[in-house]
Amino acid sequence: MNAKKAFVHGPFQSLPFANYRVSPLGVAEGKYSGKKRLILDLSSPHDNDNFLSINEMIDKEECSMSYVKIDDAIRIILKLAKHKTEGPVTCLEYLGIILDSNKMEARLPNIKVQRIYAASTIGFGGYFQGKWFSSYWPVNLPTLTENSSMAFLELYPIVVAALLWGHLWPCKKILFWCDNEATVAIVRKGRSKCLEIMKLMRQLTWCAAQFNFHFSAKHVPGHINQISDALSRFQMTRFRKLAPQAEQNPHICPSVSEVMWS
Repeated sequence: MNAKKAFVHGPFQSLPFANYRVSPLGVAEGKYSGKKRLILDLSSPHDNDNFLSINEMIDKEECSMSYVKIDDAIRIILKLAKHKTEGPVTCLEYLGIILDSNKMEARLPNIKVQRIYAASTIGFGGYFQGKWFSSYWPVNLPTLTENSSMAFLELYPIVVAALLWGHLWPCKKILFWCDNEATVAIVRKGRSKCLEIMKLMRQLTWCAAQFNFHFSAKHVPGHINQISDALSRFQMTRFRKLAPQAEQNPHICPSVSEVMWS
């Protein structure tokens, strides 16, 4: 049937094409991996003037292949952006990442680390209607696991704020802004599996009962909650620009024993 539809022709007594080659299948070994792989050898037969390979029969004037050389890349860089050339050095910045061939590592530049470094690992702060506090972390804070420590550090200044200003909140609904979603969830639920975090939540709940206010929390990214972020980083110039109406002096933070429920 295929022959009737001209899909198949032959057999032939002589080749129907002036130049006819069928490249054999071969097995090549990876230079570094040593793994075997199947290839179609277009260079076979090798060193045979009577039977040229497919590669040898290709017109080099019409078709050719060449690989990009490092010199070509260097030439383009020098031509288009001479100001971006650097070196030779063992440490350079590429696409915002420091590549260090001495330490064999890739890292962020210090200026980026300082900008994005979590403020909660430096200190803490809070702000309410011109009143504010800012402090380094006490040395006698409890040691927590990595998963719980960040939520604890974000909840701690919330409790400090309640202790300092709770007497100003009777019959009010207080919404705490926080850039940590885990802390927001804990404040909303009022509980946590971590015992140290629960000591903070009990103190916060006691303040709410004592001063008769209702509280909740809202997740606000750090780049929006800039006043507290500046206080946590002790960036006073930035803080004064963001809150020009703030009081001159901060409120004194209570001790750890006063903040933690016992």
